[in-house]
Amino acid sequence: MKKITTLLAILIATTLFAQTTNIPDPNFEQALINLGYDSGALEVW
Repeated sequence: MKKITTLLAILIATTLFAQTTNIPDPNFEQALINLGYDSGALEVW
């Protein structure tokens, strides 16, 4: 039970503290979005 609780805590923590990474190439970012590896709107920096 302790292992399940620890795993659940880690999963929640990584979900709550997700990071945003700048991808300078908009075509590459769009390809990631199309493949399902990225979510959200295309952000141009």
